[in-house]
Amino acid sequence: MAEASFASVRKPTNRPKPITCGIVDGSTLWVGLSKVQTQAQAKKRLLKGCAKVRRSALTWFDPFLKTLTKWLAEIVNYFAERRSSGFVEGLNNKIKTLKRRCYGIGRVATLFQRLYLDLEGYRRFA
Repeated sequence: MAEASFASVRKPTNRPKPITCGIVDGSTLWVGLSKVQTQAQAKKRLLKGCAKVRRSALTWFDPFLKTLTKWLAEIVNYFAERRSSGFVEGLNNKIKTLKRRCYGIGRVATLFQRLYLDLEGYRRFA
Protein backbone atom coordinates (compact mmCIF):
# COMPACT_ATOMS: atom_id res chain seq x y z
CA MET A 1 0.00 0.00 0.00
CA ALA A 2 2.83 2.40 0.78
CA GLU A 3 4.36 1.41 -2.57
CA ALA A 4 1.28 2.54 -4.51
CA SER A 5 1.07 5.90 -2.76
CA PHE A 6 4.77 6.53 -3.35
CA ALA A 7 4.40 5.79 -7.06
CA SER A 8 1.53 8.24 -7.37
CA VAL A 9 3.65 11.02 -5.87
CA ARG A 10 6.44 10.56 -8.44
CA LYS A 11 4.32 10.91 -11.56
CA PRO A 12 6.20 12.71 -14.31
CA THR A 13 4.72 15.97 -15.47
CA ASN A 14 4.89 17.69 -18.83
CA ARG A 15 5.82 21.02 -17.28
CA PRO A 16 9.32 22.27 -18.08
CA LYS A 17 11.79 22.16 -15.24
CA PRO A 18 12.33 25.54 -13.64
CA ILE A 19 15.55 27.30 -14.44
CA THR A 20 17.23 28.05 -11.19
CA CYS A 21 20.51 29.41 -10.06
CA GLY A 22 22.23 28.47 -6.90
CA ILE A 23 25.09 26.70 -5.25
CA VAL A 24 25.42 22.97 -5.53
CA ASP A 25 27.54 21.11 -2.97
CA GLY A 26 28.96 24.40 -1.68
CA SER A 27 31.54 24.56 -4.47
CA THR A 28 29.72 24.76 -7.80
CA LEU A 29 27.76 27.69 -9.16
CA TRP A 30 24.92 26.42 -11.30
CA VAL A 31 22.89 28.77 -13.42
CA GLY A 32 20.43 26.97 -15.69
CA LEU A 33 20.52 28.71 -19.06
CA SER A 34 19.44 25.93 -21.40
CA LYS A 35 15.91 27.27 -21.99
CA VAL A 36 16.86 30.94 -22.27
CA GLN A 37 15.48 32.51 -25.46
CA THR A 38 16.93 36.02 -25.48
CA GLN A 39 20.04 37.91 -24.44
CA ALA A 40 18.03 39.90 -21.91
CA GLN A 41 16.82 36.71 -20.21
CA ALA A 42 20.37 35.33 -20.10
CA LYS A 43 21.75 38.53 -18.60
CA LYS A 44 18.97 38.64 -16.02
CA ARG A 45 19.57 35.04 -14.94
CA LEU A 46 23.35 35.42 -14.80
CA LEU A 47 23.06 38.56 -12.67
CA LYS A 48 20.50 36.83 -10.44
CA GLY A 49 22.94 33.94 -9.93
CA CYS A 50 25.79 36.32 -9.14
CA ALA A 51 23.67 38.17 -6.61
CA LYS A 52 22.71 34.91 -4.93
CA VAL A 53 26.36 33.88 -4.63
CA ARG A 54 27.36 37.29 -3.26
CA ARG A 55 24.62 37.05 -0.62
CA SER A 56 25.91 33.62 0.42
CA ALA A 57 29.29 35.10 1.39
CA LEU A 58 31.26 32.36 -0.39
CA THR A 59 34.65 33.86 -1.15
CA TRP A 60 36.01 31.20 -3.52
CA PHE A 61 33.66 32.44 -6.26
CA ASP A 62 35.09 35.98 -6.19
CA PRO A 63 37.54 35.47 -9.11
CA PHE A 64 34.77 33.88 -11.18
CA LEU A 65 32.32 36.67 -10.37
CA LYS A 66 34.92 39.29 -11.27
CA THR A 67 35.56 37.61 -14.64
CA LEU A 68 31.85 37.16 -15.31
CA THR A 69 31.17 40.82 -14.53
CA LYS A 70 34.04 41.95 -16.76
CA TRP A 71 32.95 39.82 -19.75
CA LEU A 72 29.18 39.82 -19.20
CA ALA A 73 28.34 41.59 -22.48
CA GLU A 74 30.45 39.14 -24.49
CA ILE A 75 29.03 36.12 -22.66
CA VAL A 76 25.47 37.30 -23.18
CA ASN A 77 26.18 37.81 -26.91
CA TYR A 78 26.35 34.03 -27.24
CA PHE A 79 22.59 33.87 -26.69
CA ALA A 80 21.84 35.97 -29.79
CA GLU A 81 22.52 33.11 -32.22
CA ARG A 82 23.99 30.39 -29.97
CA ARG A 83 27.15 30.06 -32.00
CA SER A 84 30.55 29.47 -30.52
CA SER A 85 34.06 28.76 -31.66
CA GLY A 86 34.08 25.43 -29.82
CA PHE A 87 34.80 23.36 -32.93
CA VAL A 88 37.79 25.49 -33.90
CA GLU A 89 39.13 25.53 -30.34
CA GLY A 90 38.81 21.72 -30.16
CA LEU A 91 40.61 21.30 -33.48
CA ASN A 92 43.42 23.61 -32.37
CA ASN A 93 43.79 21.62 -29.15
CA LYS A 94 43.90 18.36 -31.09
CA ILE A 95 46.62 19.72 -33.41
CA LYS A 96 48.71 21.01 -30.50
CA THR A 97 48.42 17.65 -28.74
CA LEU A 98 49.43 15.87 -31.94
CA LYS A 99 52.48 18.13 -32.33
CA ARG A 100 53.62 17.21 -28.82
CA ARG A 101 53.05 13.49 -29.44
CA CYS A 102 54.84 13.54 -32.80
CA TYR A 103 57.93 15.42 -31.71
CA GLY A 104 60.86 14.33 -33.87
CA ILE A 105 58.91 13.44 -37.02
CA GLY A 106 61.13 14.43 -39.92
CA ARG A 107 58.55 14.95 -42.66
CA VAL A 108 55.60 17.31 -42.70
CA ALA A 109 53.66 14.78 -44.81
CA THR A 110 53.87 12.26 -41.96
CA LEU A 111 52.51 14.85 -39.54
CA PHE A 112 49.54 15.52 -41.82
CA GLN A 113 48.94 11.77 -42.24
CA ARG A 114 48.84 11.42 -38.47
CA LEU A 115 46.45 14.39 -38.22
CA TYR A 116 44.17 12.84 -40.84
CA LEU A 117 44.15 9.54 -38.92
CA ASP A 118 43.33 11.33 -35.68
CA LEU A 119 40.46 13.24 -37.29
CA GLU A 120 38.99 10.64 -39.66
CA GLY A 121 40.73 7.36 -38.92
CA TYR A 122 38.37 5.92 -36.33
CA ARG A 123 35.37 6.61 -38.51
CA ARG A 124 36.99 5.20 -41.68
CA PHE A 125 38.93 2.24 -40.31
CA ALA A 126 36.79 1.05 -37.40
